[in-house]
Amino acid sequence: MSISPGRTQGLREAFRFLVIGLAVLATAVAIERSTVPDIVPIAFAESPQPLWAIELSFLLRAIALIAGSVSLFALGAIIAIAIRSVALSSAQRLTTLHRQFRI
Repeated sequence: MSISPGRTQGLREAFRFLVIGLAVLATAVAIERSTVPDIVPIAFAESPQPLWAIELSFLLRAIALIAGSVSLFALGAIIAIAIRSVALSSAQRLTTLHRQFRI
């Protein structure tokens, strides 16, 4: 599978988004687990919880979910670029065979 030079920049950018998104996701989850381990960011809890802890947990969970979705979109872009490059390379091979054998 060979990827044309024009597509390598798009592949690099998508890979960069994937890595940054995964790093932010891991960081947000690690901070949430270490600072507010027993707090669940929902409206009702069994015992009273401090407001700052609920807000921090909600913020960190939102950051983690956004980073996860960015990583999924980047992974989808990487897969789309790979599929397109394989399809184009096979189409180029067919065109070359057609020209060689006058099919």
